[in-house]
Order: sequence, then C-alpha cells, then structure tokens
Amino acid sequence: MKFFSLLILLGTILFGANEDLRLESSIYYTIAKELSGKTRPKIYMRSNVASIQHFSSNFEIVNSCDDADIVLVTYKKNITAQCKDKLLFGTRYKTLLKEPTVGAFFWQKGRPNILFYKSRLKKHGITLSKDFQKYIDNEK
Repeated sequence: MKFFSLLILLGTILFGANEDLRLESSIYYTIAKELSGKTRPKIYMRSNVASIQHFSSNFEIVNSCDDADIVLVTYKKNITAQCKDKLLFGTRYKTLLKEPTVGAFFWQKGRPNILFYKSRLKKHGITLSKDFQKYIDNEK
C-alpha cells in the first residue's frame, strides 16, 4: 500500500513539473514571437533552458549567436563578444542589472514575471504590442 501511495505521489509531482515546464515554454514562445516577429523564432542558448529543451517544437534552436533571432542569457559569463550586439533576453532578474538585455522572464515567489526596459527596446527598434505594454518599465 505504501508503495502504491508513493507511486501516485511521484506521478503527481512529475506531471506537475511537466506542466510547469510547458507553461514556461509557452511564455517564452509568446515573448520570442513578440520580439522577433516570427512564428518560429531562432533561439540560441549557451546554458540550456529546460522548458525550451523539452518543448522546443515552437522554436528553432540554433548552435550559434550569428544564426539566432534571440539569445537567451542566463549568466553574465555566457555572453561572448559575438553575441553582444544580438537581441538578448534574460532568464533571470539579475541579467537585467548588468547585461544589455531588452528584458527578462523569471519566477519570483512562485509567480512568473516579465519585464522589459523601454530604452533597450528602443535601441533595437522594437515596439511591443498593446498586450505587452504593461510589462515595460524605465531602466533604473
């Protein structure tokens, strides 16, 4: 009986984690589509983002910054010189503080957060749709 209960608990946890990854991937896709203007954006990641790796059918994952529409930044050390001029988008809040990322998607207190900096979007000539206006902030 304990084994059966443990099996059900483990299944519930795994299913829930899978749904979280699916939700996160969906959010990344909506953002990438908005930033790139493409229905199947090319994404470059030096550090893998689990949700995009597991649910990558909406993205084209490329092996080089040169081929990417968007470069996902997880850590400062992940950005090479050839990527600096590309459209950078952060996967953590900290990437907004020191990197020239146009925005970031991150989890805080169990909730998804999206933030774009107006001046950085302007630098790349990006105007977000009405649906994304509430996520735009002035750089601090």
